[in-house]
Amino acid sequence: RDYVLEMYIKGEIDRSEAVIFIPPGEMRQ
Repeated sequence: RDYVLEMYIKGEIDRSEAVIFIPPGEMRQ
C-alpha cells in the first residue's frame, strides 16, 4: 500500500488507478 501511495505521489499512476488499491478516504492525507 505504501508503494502504491509513493507511486501516486510521484505521479507514476493517477488517482483512479491508486483508488483500486487504496480506499479514497485514505488518500486524503
